[in-house]
Amino acid sequence: MVTGASGFVGSALCCELARTGYAVIAVVRRVVERIPSVTYIEADLTDPATFAGEFPTVDCIIHLAGRAHILTDKVADPLAAFREVNRDATVRLATRALEAGVKRFVFVSSIGVNGNSTRQQAFNEDSPAGPHAPYAISKYEAEQELGTLLRGKGMELVVVRPPLIYANDAPGNFGRLLKLVASGLPLPLDGVRNARSLVSRRNIVGFLSLCAEHPDAAGEL
Repeated sequence: MVTGASGFVGSALCCELARTGYAVIAVVRRVVERIPSVTYIEADLTDPATFAGEFPTVDCIIHLAGRAHILTDKVADPLAAFREVNRDATVRLATRALEAGVKRFVFVSSIGVNGNSTRQQAFNEDSPAGPHAPYAISKYEAEQELGTLLRGKGMELVVVRPPLIYANDAPGNFGRLLKLVASGLPLPLDGVRNARSLVSRRNIVGFLSLCAEHPDAAGEL
């Protein structure tokens, strides 16, 4: 089962999983475009009633749904809004999945959990957490609560903290940068001396597919 299945990564992931022969259930707020052989469920994961009754029969959940890419946030309390979707809805979904006997929960978090910048070396799986932005804080809190919920309970947890994901139709800051490049306006890139990691959508889709089924992925960050 893939949540956030109509999104930038989720739609591509569903296509790849279906292509390779998996039976895919896509959870979306509203079906906009259907992928052949994929089963769709329209659901609002922030609604406590969602999946309160019968839960879909699945072996693994790849949880991509979340609140992100809010370039100009207009809510009164951004952190509370991020927590409602990225933390609370995630933990509620995992709780229902655990009760239903799902075998593995792949949570797509964010490299922002590690912080906004590095000093001497790039982030790795042993780097301490240091989230600053409300989005990253909510993702880190979800990681922590999932770890507590699932420890020793029989449902495997895999946490993925991807860096910025790019493609020609990427949303967010990368999408804005692409539009600036397409405008033909000169950009001050020659003065940029920092470096950051990126991952292509194709590569993250392949990685998440691997996380869903590889035995060594269980319990990994």
